[in-house]
Amino acid sequence: MAQQPLQCNEGPLRNFDVKFYSLSLTLQPEQKYIQGYVDMHISTSLQQDTIQLDLDARLKTDSVWVNNSSVNFRRDSSALFVPLPTQRNHVLRVFYQGIPLESNNPPWQGGCTWTRDARGNYWAGVSIQNDGAHKWWPCKNSWCDRPDSVALQFKVPASYQAIANGKLQSVKKENAYRLFQWKISVPIALYNITFYLGKFAYVTQEWQGNRLQYYPLQYQKRAAKKHFRQCKDILQVYEQLFGKYPFYRDGFKVVEAPYWGMEHQTAIAYGNSYHNDIADYDFILLHEIAHEWWGNNVGASDPAYMWIHEAFATYSEALFMEKRYGMEVATDYLLQQQKRIKNKEIMEGTPGATLHYSDADMYYRGTWMLHTLRHHVHNDSLWFELFKKIQSQPGLYTAQSFRAAIQSFLKLNLEDFFDFFTKTTEVPMLYYRINEEGNVECRSDAPLPFTIWWKNAPLTITTSFSQVSIPQDQLRSLEQEYYLKCIATK
Repeated sequence: MAQQPLQCNEGPLRNFDVKFYSLSLTLQPEQKYIQGYVDMHISTSLQQDTIQLDLDARLKTDSVWVNNSSVNFRRDSSALFVPLPTQRNHVLRVFYQGIPLESNNPPWQGGCTWTRDARGNYWAGVSIQNDGAHKWWPCKNSWCDRPDSVALQFKVPASYQAIANGKLQSVKKENAYRLFQWKISVPIALYNITFYLGKFAYVTQEWQGNRLQYYPLQYQKRAAKKHFRQCKDILQVYEQLFGKYPFYRDGFKVVEAPYWGMEHQTAIAYGNSYHNDIADYDFILLHEIAHEWWGNNVGASDPAYMWIHEAFATYSEALFMEKRYGMEVATDYLLQQQKRIKNKEIMEGTPGATLHYSDADMYYRGTWMLHTLRHHVHNDSLWFELFKKIQSQPGLYTAQSFRAAIQSFLKLNLEDFFDFFTKTTEVPMLYYRINEEGNVECRSDAPLPFTIWWKNAPLTITTSFSQVSIPQDQLRSLEQEYYLKCIATK
């Protein structure tokens, strides 16, 4: 059986740490071809004599060098086995080339996108979250080993630009090409490393001494200049909620793409046709910018826990609406999100497995999990302090360590709560009836995983009918604060 990419540090071939990557690639949009090399600086144990790298089988490995010496490597499908000398630190260089996997439905299906814009100019890019960075460059394809920094060098036809993550270091003319050099100076998930090849305009906006940068297609400059003004508003609200934008050191960019969007760190893909979806704001910008905090600064160590990214980014949209327009508008927004919950598959996957989600429940059941937790906590001051506390501890989390951080800060046992929302597809049911005295009685099928509050007092809900203090005409209001269904019965 052909070897497949390993996840995290599974097994002895994964027992190494990548500190730095440098990609030096020539992009040929007409042929949909990439060619070049990738350097990586790694640390291993002295006993490590072989490591496994990952590179999609579609791509040819020309040679592998370790510490400036060519080595005999072995390929097995997408696995690349590299021998190492006996020392701790190594510099590897992998020369490769080929036509990478092309996405038929970006960004949900991973791969490169090779297309043309409305003026017939080439546009190329990559969105690879679920499928892995090894689909277009050799790496240790792992969510739980983020490099400390990355250098990106893209050589493209001279009339085009190559926009990427981080800060632009230089642009050099090389015969019929131009070389764009970018530098990422902070840890980054490999699926976030990207490029955008196209003919772009350049728009800037000043915000608190920082320059926000936008790269629309040239003929969309006027629309972009007006539309992207909202990014400053979004950053302002999110900084109030979550703390300072995490990546000013590497900048803030939005780049036009032919698909909805993708949270590429410091170089967000945007493709919602410069259209505001609700009030004066574009939900793609609301969502993808939120990922700079939820996913990029604080992230999951495995795709199985991707609800950490998507639940919080989706909930951020509703919190933005609350800050801008008030709770009534935010509640309407949440109720619209709730309509999209399918409850067919659980939100949390199996660590180490390749995940292809068939629905969006980690977004929408996830946002209602958080909205419910807010009302279970019943302390908005503490609730909003939680976000900044988590963001003050950036890095990678398992589901368990993330849950533990939340429970530690809130001083609550939430194991049953998180198990219910992430590991089941159930919907809490609250049955009610009116007794002979005209009072409301309620019960549930099973113990509720959260506390229902009414006028600063918890309601006692058990599996047997008992009288509660909430009036009948207020029962439906609970469905606006908790993920549950109120059902009349006799």
